[in-house]
Amino acid sequence: MSEISIVGVRKQFSNGSNALDDVNLRIEDGQFAVLVGPSGCGKTTLLRIIAGLEKPTSGVVKIGDQDVTQLSPGDRDVAMVFQNYALYPHMTVAENIRFGLEVRKLPRDEITRRTLEAAKMLGLSDYLDRKPKQLSGGQRQRVAMGRAIVRRPLAFLMDEPLSNLDAQLRVSMRAELARLRTQMPTTTVYVTHDQVEAMTLGDQVAVLRDGVLQQNASPEELFERPANVFVATFIGSPSMNVVQATVRGGQVRAGELSIQLPPVIAARVEGREVIMGIRPGDLLDARQADPALPRIEVTCDVVEYLGTEANVLFSLDARQGEGGFSGEDEDSEHSTGRARLTARVGRASGIRPGDRVPLAVDVERLYFFDAQTHLTIRSPGRPALV
Repeated sequence: MSEISIVGVRKQFSNGSNALDDVNLRIEDGQFAVLVGPSGCGKTTLLRIIAGLEKPTSGVVKIGDQDVTQLSPGDRDVAMVFQNYALYPHMTVAENIRFGLEVRKLPRDEITRRTLEAAKMLGLSDYLDRKPKQLSGGQRQRVAMGRAIVRRPLAFLMDEPLSNLDAQLRVSMRAELARLRTQMPTTTVYVTHDQVEAMTLGDQVAVLRDGVLQQNASPEELFERPANVFVATFIGSPSMNVVQATVRGGQVRAGELSIQLPPVIAARVEGREVIMGIRPGDLLDARQADPALPRIEVTCDVVEYLGTEANVLFSLDARQGEGGFSGEDEDSEHSTGRARLTARVGRASGIRPGDRVPLAVDVERLYFFDAQTHLTIRSPGRPALV
């Protein structure tokens, strides 16, 4: 069994800053778990604590039934794949893959067999005599993975292994990783800042922010039923639109925007100060949508043409919802008094910057969050949470 249990883990650095704050996480045997979040959220620190490269200030780490909190990395039986490959440049592909087995003094026949099996699995059989400098970035990363695979560890730990690859290679390597999962159901902890990687690879995804675990759930659960505004806006691309609003008399009002809610939804949020959220795909081109849906008319600021679809960026005279993910300074976001939103429409919409655009709002897909705590009140398909 290689279940990983993280209980009350806290990490405080010498300058007094908290990298992790009371993190509790359980990764089942054979699961592919992803740690995701923005830069500085603590995900790599948590991975290093699991690996034994960092010691927690407090808390317990278990692998299987063994408490490994104080064990050295070499005694934990885990294999790590790094962002920068960490290959030996003077060794061939075969020598890099087999190096860890030679250090453990396994029988030569066993070392050769495992090396050839890993190379075949990773499509490296024709490159075994090459040096790392003769390989592409994707091939180097596969060599690094091969070195981990031959170990047959209790768990694989991967620290942003695809971040140095170009966009096309990242897509192909994601597919490669997904294929490998079916062949080797080994417990895996994978760190990334890329939520697309998290959603496509993970059985479970743990979202961190400022060292605090926000939610740990399946990709579907995170997308459909986020625990708070931060998870809602971090998971999904483009990000969920969020605006501050009030609900009175069955209507939700956010600045110039006013939408009549169905009675069953209005009953959940009536009389409350809320943050209203809606995903870009649920703001529809009104010319092609159900005529029964509420309409709003906006001025298009920017069109992002994506081939099969387009993102229409616009602003409203309303306050941006607080507590969400933003790569920008939140104070500058709110200083204009206008919220920036995105609608995703079909490629044939013909919308251009400056156009007045009628949008239909799929009210059944509205999210509502408490304005003070930022916790979810209502997700589509789920009753009130708070």
